[in-house]
Amino acid sequence: MANPFPHNHWDKAYWTQLEAGVDLRLGAHVSLRFYAGASYLLDQTPTVVVLGADGARPSDVQPWLPYTCAAIGYALSP
Repeated sequence: MANPFPHNHWDKAYWTQLEAGVDLRLGAHVSLRFYAGASYLLDQTPTVVVLGADGARPSDVQPWLPYTCAAIGYALSP
């Protein structure tokens, strides 16, 4: 059965990242962390290009992947 969604496939993909964040302590045990960054795909040539069921090709590889996150943590001891 053909794959219905065109996509690029890598056996191994190598990325590099740049990230900045801040930790906020809320009391003795709880902390919040906010961070943002970007990942960059070092090898932009896919191992396999998988065509869609209708023969459509996947879109061009976008090497940059920006992201933002937030996390909450709890420490058992201060």
